[in-house]
Amino acid sequence: MMEPSAATARLVRQRAADRCEYCLMHQSLQVATFHIEHITPSSAGGPPSPDNLALACPSCNLRKANRLTARDPTTGDMVPLFHPRRHIWTDHFAWSGNEIVAKTPIGRAAIVMLDMNHARRLKVRIAESRSPSFHRRVPFLRRVSSTTVTTDLTKITTIAANRYSSRSAMYLSR
Repeated sequence: MMEPSAATARLVRQRAADRCEYCLMHQSLQVATFHIEHITPSSAGGPPSPDNLALACPSCNLRKANRLTARDPTTGDMVPLFHPRRHIWTDHFAWSGNEIVAKTPIGRAAIVMLDMNHARRLKVRIAESRSPSFHRRVPFLRRVSSTTVTTDLTKITTIAANRYSSRSAMYLSR
């Protein structure tokens, strides 16, 4: 498998805000480096273009492997695996405290297959929830094209910086 160019890798990481595009873990609290993975595997004809690349934590990437489908644990049907470019995360998943819960068969299948609520992941999410610098609102929770990422990322960074400054001022004034 050919590695993406430095520019493509940077685009994928920025678009994902350094979070796994499946379980939403943040890179900074992980020991292992996140992978830039082919959503549709090369072996299944997936191109190395940015629209087919996603940032994935090692757990999600290794569990996903070259799969395109997974079994819905409720119905037993094979369903498409969650696709970060074609699906909107919030259409298929929701938060219940620090756990990811499914809203659809695609969500149920992904949660089970990728083991999204493993005890270690829950501990990391608890740590994230206690830190004011981590927010679960990330840019890829809605569908965006590669061409809008730079503009959106600039806006998001500005908004996040303003929120962080406001919170810092609030904490310092106490």
